[in-house]
Amino acid sequence: MNDDSADLVARLRAGDEAAEAEFRASFGDLARRWAASRLRDPEAAHGVAQEVLLLSLRALREGTIRDEDNLAGFVYGTARRVIAGRLRRRAREQPVRPEIPPIDPRAGPEVTVAGHELALRLLGEIDRLPARDRRLLYDLVVDALPAERIADRMGLTADVVRKRKSRIVATLRQRLSDDPAG
Repeated sequence: MNDDSADLVARLRAGDEAAEAEFRASFGDLARRWAASRLRDPEAAHGVAQEVLLLSLRALREGTIRDEDNLAGFVYGTARRVIAGRLRRRAREQPVRPEIPPIDPRAGPEVTVAGHELALRLLGEIDRLPARDRRLLYDLVVDALPAERIADRMGLTADVVRKRKSRIVATLRQRLSDDPAG
């Protein structure tokens, strides 16, 4: 740690208000920009930055930072955890439920009823998926978003999005094939 950082950490531990202002000036805007780049929401990014600063200050004062020589790394790690938590909460809170169109009277009765029943069963199985999987499936299929954009939105890599999609589709196929009504 350079002498300035060592001095800042010592002053923060002592409760120096000027050190807190210096800490906020050094890391507040940086944490806000990290959050804004991941959350795509300036208001939420501001709240994340405040939370990151508070958590970092508390950890400094309580002496729970493992590597005091890397204060910036600690703040960044704290920001990553807070942002990931916000992304998980956002994914859980977003409702996902596409509408099933009504039966088309011009189609044949067997095809229409069977297709409608299959769609209802499929939606029932989708409802049983975890919220993050429902959101991913909805973004891929209904909104036709590319895996890269979904990955950015969910804080994942595009490869992980594709693997989850494959796992979700396999799960749904298995559940529908196991269904005695099918």
